[in-house]
Amino acid sequence: MKTMKLTIYQVDSFSEKPFKGNPAGVCVTDEILDVELMQNIAMEMNLSETAFVVPGVKTSVAGDPDGQRLYNLRWFTPKCEVDLCGHGTLAAAHILFTEYGITGELNFKTRSGILSAVQSSDGIVLDFPATDVEESPLPEDLKPLFSEGVLYTGKTEDLLFVELPTEMDIRNFKPDFSILKEAGIAELIITAWAGTKEETGGYNVASRVFAPGFGIDEDPVTGAAHCVIGPYWQKKRGVSRIAAFQASRRGGFLTLEMKGDRVTLTGKAVTVFRAQMNI
Repeated sequence: MKTMKLTIYQVDSFSEKPFKGNPAGVCVTDEILDVELMQNIAMEMNLSETAFVVPGVKTSVAGDPDGQRLYNLRWFTPKCEVDLCGHGTLAAAHILFTEYGITGELNFKTRSGILSAVQSSDGIVLDFPATDVEESPLPEDLKPLFSEGVLYTGKTEDLLFVELPTEMDIRNFKPDFSILKEAGIAELIITAWAGTKEETGGYNVASRVFAPGFGIDEDPVTGAAHCVIGPYWQKKRGVSRIAAFQASRRGGFLTLEMKGDRVTLTGKAVTVFRAQMNI
């Protein structure tokens, strides 16, 4: 039987040095792989997400009737395909820039629409859709998780968003995944205002993200979650540019800038290894 050989990279996103930020797999191929194969590769990598990129897909888009060169981009956790992944997109852009010599703006065709990435002196800038949450009461069965109290609770269809009083509450939070799963919470974002960058050493907002519904207990640094975090703090604090820190064990930094119904996420990335996968 013929063996397929694929090159796969592991990139630490939202970090400028290895072993920090959020690791993502990146697999660049000439043609779109079978869904089952992509899922199996993601399961083998066993990272929160693995990104699959096919360069040069030509697709007509609004305002460009002759077609535009887009990169097909999909993301898989070890459990399932997801609609949006920030650190996987950052990792994919990093590999295209550093390993494939691509310059200029990258445009990705994804399940969340067209996403773009450009290089800047501060890192790679991603353009993502902003997401608002609707205020709602904290479910009764989740109140035991938040003995320190909450300042705000919001939700989307499968996401719970909670503001806690202090950054220390974020750092000390101990999730009970059995309670989250029983409550049907696929993803939980907790956040707090940390202060000025001078007070904290470089950031305004702290957060942590838990996604048991996607097979991820705690995600190290979550770009997509900051599409919710950024707009929330813009409305509450009246600021359009925010420095954010995700206070996971690995930790990671990114800069958010709100632009209407879009948010840009700026972060750095580093390639940890390149390998050949024989399938």
